[in-house]
Amino acid sequence: MATTVSTAPDVTAAAGIQQRLTEHRVKSGGHYLDSGYPSADLVAAAAREGITMATPMPADHSAQARAMRQSQVP
Repeated sequence: MATTVSTAPDVTAAAGIQQRLTEHRVKSGGHYLDSGYPSADLVAAAAREGITMATPMPADHSAQARAMRQSQVP
């Protein structure tokens, strides 16, 4: 468990938690996260360290993603 300031986005917490676990030599092989915590960088960095992140990735709501979805509609 970790406490952060209320204005800090959830995605900033996961890397620090994993770092502290590693420093205390209790690094786990996997984490289950809700969709507020992951980022592509975090998942990739964890994989390089042998840690599996089981989490739904946030949906891409950018203008480019919307345009891509609309162009795929028959």
